[in-house]
Order: sequence, then structure tokens, then C-alpha cells
Amino acid sequence: MDEAAQKDLKVRFIKLVVLLNAFMILVAAAILLFVWVPTPAGRVIAVLCIAAAAAILLYITRLYRQTKLWLDNEHRKGTMQPPGTDGEGTGAGGEHTG
Repeated sequence: MDEAAQKDLKVRFIKLVVLLNAFMILVAAAILLFVWVPTPAGRVIAVLCIAAAAAILLYITRLYRQTKLWLDNEHRKGTMQPPGTDGEGTGAGGEHTG
């Protein structure tokens, strides 16, 4: 994997981690609001937190699948080299020429 692809992977990974953390915080906030603030306003805010968490979860799933597909394609690029370009110095017969 080249340097540009590594940087792209790092950015994609950071996005996924931040979104996953936001999802977990929203779910935790919804649970705490539901338990500690048993008023109708607390329940409404808890439901809104759950709705936002569900939307983030759908986005995370889509982003994860895109990242996985991108990473698989990057891996294929790295392993699909034309014969003789592996830098090993081997000839057509496989013996060492250098």
C-alpha cells in the first residue's frame, strides 16, 4: 500500500471511530435519560437520541462497507503486479538473475 493510500485509510478509520463513539454516547445518553429523567420531556429527548443513534448506525454501516470494499481493491492493486516487476530479480524460469 502506498503512502497516499495509507493516509486515506487513516482518515477513513478515524471517521468510523468518531462516528462509532458518537453512536455509543447517544445510546448511553438515551438510557440515562430514560432512567433518571422519568418525565415526558426526558422520554422525548431519549427517543430523539435513539433516533439519532439509529441514523448514525445506518451511516456507519454504509461507510464501513465502502471502506472495506476500498481496502479490498487496494489490496488487489498491490498483489496484481505484472510478471517480472516484483523487484526480486527473477527471470522467466524463476532463477535469480542478479
